[in-house]
Amino acid sequence: MVCGRSRSREPGGYIPGMQPSARRRFLLASLLRLGGAAGLTALAACQAPQRPPETPQQYASRMTREQEACRSFFLGLSDRMGRRINDDARQGGTLDVLVLSGGGDFGAFGAGFLQGWGQVADPKMRRPQFDGVFGTSTGALLAPLAFVGTEASLQVGVDLYSDPPADLVEPNGFLPILPWNESLMKPTGLRRTLEQQLTSDLLNQLRAEAAQSRSLCCATTNADFGTFRPFDLLEMADRDDATFRAAMVERLMASSAIPAVFPPVLMDGSLYVDGGATANIWAVRDQSHPNSVLQRWIRANPGKTPPVIRIWVIVNNQLFPRGSSAKREWIDLASRGLSIMLRSTMLKDMRLTAYVALDVDRNMPGEVEVRFVAIPDEWEPPVPGNFKKETMQSLVDLGRKMGADAASWRTEIPNIDDVGGFDAGELLAPEGRGERKR
Repeated sequence: MVCGRSRSREPGGYIPGMQPSARRRFLLASLLRLGGAAGLTALAACQAPQRPPETPQQYASRMTREQEACRSFFLGLSDRMGRRINDDARQGGTLDVLVLSGGGDFGAFGAGFLQGWGQVADPKMRRPQFDGVFGTSTGALLAPLAFVGTEASLQVGVDLYSDPPADLVEPNGFLPILPWNESLMKPTGLRRTLEQQLTSDLLNQLRAEAAQSRSLCCATTNADFGTFRPFDLLEMADRDDATFRAAMVERLMASSAIPAVFPPVLMDGSLYVDGGATANIWAVRDQSHPNSVLQRWIRANPGKTPPVIRIWVIVNNQLFPRGSSAKREWIDLASRGLSIMLRSTMLKDMRLTAYVALDVDRNMPGEVEVRFVAIPDEWEPPVPGNFKKETMQSLVDLGRKMGADAASWRTEIPNIDDVGGFDAGELLAPEGRGERKR
């Protein structure tokens, strides 16, 4: 945006250097010329509610609360996962963690994959009961359904993506692109659908699993502080249905609030947006930390071999999608830029998770396995546009087919600089260039 006293004009008469008040008067006049009273009504409806002013002391106090909430979350998660891994040790089993990435309407792939996964013949590779489920954005919407893990709950996810309501997302007002509007779209039908999905029966199933120390979490981003903020979706499980449901819906909506596309969610004085902005793939991290799941197990069980920690990652996206060349238009470049940034962050998160597994393998007792699956790069949507029923149905079918095939899982995570089979990491290897594993 051009600042200061620039007098240059963009097509349509918009003056970038206008002060906000002058800009509003200019747009108001334009709307009145275009639509009279209807334009004025539309403009009033589009303006987002403003937050009250805040003193530096209030801001600092809110940041302290946020820090304490994050610390409490991770300590609680470590405690629950610690109890689970001890239970599994007595049974000689594994600790299974499911991670569901963001991806917008491409979450249809994850919905179909989870359903097909239950059809795998090999019991070691068939969909297990997860000790922890961690979701981000569209992955967070699937997380409670995968956590319950029944065919009925998984079908709910498939139904959402294969037959979405007509108003799943809709334009936010007459002119969504107005600069003071909080988002371009409104997820009206999505909020209603989530409220309908979280029936009393489903909430009771979640409560029963919470009593077994299983973990169900979602990722958000605090837009005020620019920090990662995880939430325990079962935190309110001991409350009444209305309170439990409302807390889950708010946190799921915050996790999936793509910045600028969907409105942020206000909780405890802070605005929260899509967790993919800070951490798309997250779950079991540094296992050398004293409070980590593995270190707690080692202290409690000296001399014994810990269970295998298995991390299953479903990427609701393509890693390197095939597409057309970029256009020299800001809308196309902005869209591509956001997609590239989210995808590169996701790949780096995945590689960080793989490094944790490598660290355990080299320096600690125990074993961490990391597997992932993603939408094939060669897949193309049948119709252009976002949240199209035909595209989501195609992804549900693809996911269901891949989920039923244990060979769909991959272990070698590519670099973000991998283009056309080239891996810059090969140049740094002592043996020089070699054949890549996929």
